Amino acid sequence: MPKLKKKVEPETPRRDAHADWALGAYHRAYILTKSRRNVDAALRLLEQLYSMTEPARDGDLVDGATVFALRVQRRYGLALLRAGDPRGRDELLDLLARLGGRDADAPSNGGPLARLLSDFCADLSNIACHEEAVEIAKRVAAREISAHREARRLGNVAAWMLQRAVYARLSGDADGAAPDLKDALVIARDAVRAHEKFVAAGAAYEAMPFRESRAIELSVRSELVQLGEHDDELPRELSELIAATERAESWEESYIQKAYRVGRLGVTHLQYDRERDAAWRARIYLQLAWDSLGNALMRPWLPVALRDAMLATDDAPGAAVFARIAADRLAVQCSAEHPAVRLLRAAA
Repeated sequence: MPKLKKKVEPETPRRDAHADWALGAYHRAYILTKSRRNVDAALRLLEQLYSMTEPARDGDLVDGATVFALRVQRRYGLALLRAGDPRGRDELLDLLARLGGRDADAPSNGGPLARLLSDFCADLSNIACHEEAVEIAKRVAAREISAHREARRLGNVAAWMLQRAVYARLSGDADGAAPDLKDALVIARDAVRAHEKFVAAGAAYEAMPFRESRAIELSVRSELVQLGEHDDELPRELSELIAATERAESWEESYIQKAYRVGRLGVTHLQYDRERDAAWRARIYLQLAWDSLGNALMRPWLPVALRDAMLATDDAPGAAVFARIAADRLAVQCSAEHPAVRLLRAAA
């Protein structure tokens, strides 16, 4: 007579099963958000994660569970903004307060927190918290870290100083924009040289951050031209950077990086040549950049420049319609008081 099999009790979930699921769900939500088409699916996942990790958000900032919970809050806020929901900005502002506001910093044993702060500076810049983005980025870059990471973080400092200068220019404060741009140019060039040395030494993976720091440098120079400086080499150098970007492996560059480089090339056509053909080229490049970004957070200079290009091609009705659409979108991200929103609404 065959032996009866012993009844097997269902396996008790491991103590960290929820943590494993949460980590997997977080990365899936990240990928869905980046796809530009699956924000609703990402939001459903992030709402679960947001609720699950709520108790940990008030923990010690050095604790790994707390940092993860705050990363979830960050990702949730970004997904809301991509969905056109103004609550996303509120979430990011709440996260800023939890991290310590403008004085946010990480202790020497707070590597994961420092990486969160570094990533978060990009969001702060996007929602027009420029002072906080620059100050936090400077502190994070000053940490004792590898030379490779230091070069990347210095490039970030230059990028957030650039965006602060753009805000000043769009506000009509050219005198306030100039010092940031001049300092940002020095920092960006230092980052370019550092990455160039790493590539020359055989670190092929540094080619992407080299191109990104170069893009920051050229963007700063483009803004200096807006303030009246002459830079005859800028159009050629931007074209060469875009060509190098296209030669790179597709996974090396994000669609956001590509879009802004093309957009800056469009701006140069407006800056250097007021002929009708140049205006049409500018409009094509800027429209391509706008369309490529999809629902990603938007740098305010781009829609303002595209509106200008539409006016330069004698399309006042189209410019008015576009200005209204762009202003509504930027108001969710940057607030209705942002100078770009005011400029666009005045033209709508």
